[in-house]
Amino acid sequence: MLKTKYTLNKGMKTSFWRYLHLVLALVISAFLLTASLTGGILAFSEATEQIQTPHQVKNESLAEIIEKIQTHISEISEIEVENHQVTVKGLDDNMSEVGGVISPKDGRIAGKAPPKPEWLKNIKALHRSLFLHETGRLIVGGTAALFLISLLTGFVLLYRRQGDKILRNAEMMYKSDFIHFLGGKWFAIPLTIIALTGSVMFVFRLGLINTRQPKAISFQPEKNLKHIQVKDFPIFKSTPIAKVKKLIFPLFEEEEDFFELTTTTETLKINQFTGQVLSKQPVAEAKVWKRFNQELHTGESNTVWAFVLFLSAMVIPLLIGSGVFLWLNRRPKKLKNQYTADEAEYILLIGSQSGSTSLFAHKIHRQLLNAKHPVYISYLNDYQLFPKAKKLIVFTCTYGEGEAPDSADQFETLLTQTPQNQNIDYTVVGFGSESYPDFCGFAKRVNALLSEQSWANELLPLHTVNEHSTEELAFWTEAWNEKTGQSLMTNPMYYHFEVEHFENLSIVAKTPLDEENQIFSLTLKPLSKKSFQSGDILGIYPEGNHRERLYSIGKVGRNIQLFVKLHPHGLGSQYLYRLNAGEKIKARIINNEYFHFPQKASRVLMIGNGTGIAPFLGMINTPTPGIEKTLYAGFRHRNKETEDLRNAIVESRKKHLVEDFRIAYSTGDAPKRVTDLLRENPDAVVDTLKQNGVIMLCGSLAMQKSVEALIEELCQKNQLPGVAALKENHRIRTDCY
Repeated sequence: MLKTKYTLNKGMKTSFWRYLHLVLALVISAFLLTASLTGGILAFSEATEQIQTPHQVKNESLAEIIEKIQTHISEISEIEVENHQVTVKGLDDNMSEVGGVISPKDGRIAGKAPPKPEWLKNIKALHRSLFLHETGRLIVGGTAALFLISLLTGFVLLYRRQGDKILRNAEMMYKSDFIHFLGGKWFAIPLTIIALTGSVMFVFRLGLINTRQPKAISFQPEKNLKHIQVKDFPIFKSTPIAKVKKLIFPLFEEEEDFFELTTTTETLKINQFTGQVLSKQPVAEAKVWKRFNQELHTGESNTVWAFVLFLSAMVIPLLIGSGVFLWLNRRPKKLKNQYTADEAEYILLIGSQSGSTSLFAHKIHRQLLNAKHPVYISYLNDYQLFPKAKKLIVFTCTYGEGEAPDSADQFETLLTQTPQNQNIDYTVVGFGSESYPDFCGFAKRVNALLSEQSWANELLPLHTVNEHSTEELAFWTEAWNEKTGQSLMTNPMYYHFEVEHFENLSIVAKTPLDEENQIFSLTLKPLSKKSFQSGDILGIYPEGNHRERLYSIGKVGRNIQLFVKLHPHGLGSQYLYRLNAGEKIKARIINNEYFHFPQKASRVLMIGNGTGIAPFLGMINTPTPGIEKTLYAGFRHRNKETEDLRNAIVESRKKHLVEDFRIAYSTGDAPKRVTDLLRENPDAVVDTLKQNGVIMLCGSLAMQKSVEALIEELCQKNQLPGVAALKENHRIRTDCY
């Protein structure tokens, strides 16, 4: 036998491969950790579900299952195979609907299939898309592809270290060395499969593989065939139940009606009397390959493999952590630079939406000043060159779905454009609510951005504070004191604050809940003179403490109008829904000047969906001579409530308070979204921008993103400034959640 030896290019030094391996790991580490932990949970859940499922189907044929079911159900309408179980729908002897999971042993209905736990659905969504929808899927797919390249570079490093003796254990200097190399070596195959299948699904997501269905093949019916029982159909006898996805039974005993059998590879139409296959629609080979990759990636088809995937996923955080320690142990030790205090040695930057985050920052600011430290405090949007800075502390909340608050929306651009000239130690404190999926999302992004700056050194890891907890903030001050030797207050009571400038409001009216859209409205009357405008924000405190919820308001006469979407576990929406006319509450009216109706525009295009229509109703009913107003609105359902709203706006149009009004419903016979309305009438956008007008968006972030994408497209076609420039000049104003 000839012995061949693979030799790597000697011109490429080990340091190159190590650096490439490190860079890839750093780039994907955050996403990979999320994917590995959530993937491990999903794989373990899949393995245990397969073990604990009492009515799994195995080697039975479809005909056998049908025969068993027919002994208990008079008329079967549908059989479906999912999660290794057979579910059936049909009618019993009394013509009552029955259905559920059947026992493969005797065909009896054993009960209903238990639904997937809600937390597991959230884990799956986080694993697939990081709660970022299509963008998140692309990020996860890209992470899988980069992880595959990272594994290949790791193999190169392993080969350079041990040559042909890869299976032998080399001498290890550190525990991290032991974990990293042995973990990577012994889990190389399943990890490669995870990364490869994830990358393949990423390629499918990009649409680079043709998944077009081949044409259906029809067969000429044979004449004079005998009628036979369903359980004797040859196609049903030859089809294993494990390959079946769904079988739909014919509704009527007519030749034109047929069985429709969908398997993992094809869809068949079958004569209900003779069992003859009338047509065959093969599943595209690419889709079969995609399904195979998915089963391999998730462990759906095999319990043992699902458990292997679980162990492999749990190894990934160990590989990342041990790899970081290896890098720290190998990198040259550097002395900390010394700085002189000429102007500000301590920089405190704030990202705040309603002002509560600023209150915490000012508490720290005051203490540092008392300790005779030169301190500068400002907003993240005021980031600039700090020539004498030694320490940078960022306090920031998160707005909407991981977005920057208004006082920080320019920070990322400023950070890349203005590198510091000396090393600065930094720490980031994020404020948010764990009840939202993007908990401290912007703080995490700021921390990641700072970690990429060559001049920034992480003094303390990212610290997150849930619901403005003074106890959690005190934990950070303890860590700061331990790291710096300073003496910030560590008593949580010191950081407790009372919300100031409360307004007493009376509930004037409340509409019944729109059950379909899950929206209700409130009209509130300030009990003292208070200047406010449509577009301002109402801050409520459902529990009478620092837990704040914000709502965009419309001004109708001297009253405040809110449109609220009722969430099952929403702290703010449930609190507001329990209020009745005549009750009084305390709240804070926050000036949101950025989203006030522009006074110097020639025309204003208002675009809102759901509860985001509230400020626009107030703006419409406020006379603005010389400014043309147009409203595009979107709701899920068309019903009495939305029709009443539509009629009210029509009346405003008759009074010439609004020039044009269009509404879209995302459900129904001809579903449309606000974006579809704009696509049908692109001149509404183009003419507004050409005539120095302003576009205002209020509602969901998903709506904002789709509308902004369309505006960007129209701007390019019409040689207009892009969305970023329009936002900078306040020609596009948004208030979306």
